[in-house]
Amino acid sequence: KNPEEAQRLIKAELLEETKSDMSPQLIAAAWKRIVLTAETPRASVEKFMQNSVRAGFIKTAPDLSKLFETP
Repeated sequence: KNPEEAQRLIKAELLEETKSDMSPQLIAAAWKRIVLTAETPRASVEKFMQNSVRAGFIKTAPDLSKLFETP
C-alpha cells in the first residue's frame, strides 16, 4: 500500500544487517520484481537447502517434513 515507505524501511534494515548502503534507485529497481506472498513452495525450500549444503553453509539438509503439511 505504501511502496516508498516499505523501500525506505528495507534500505534501513539492509544497512543495519550488512553495514553496506544501497542506493534507493537499486532498491526501487529490485522492488519491481518482488512478488509478496504468504505461500512458500516446498520445492523452493528444498532447493535452498540443497544449495546451502553444496555451498558448505550446512553439512546436511534438515528434515522438512514437519515444516510442510501434505494434504
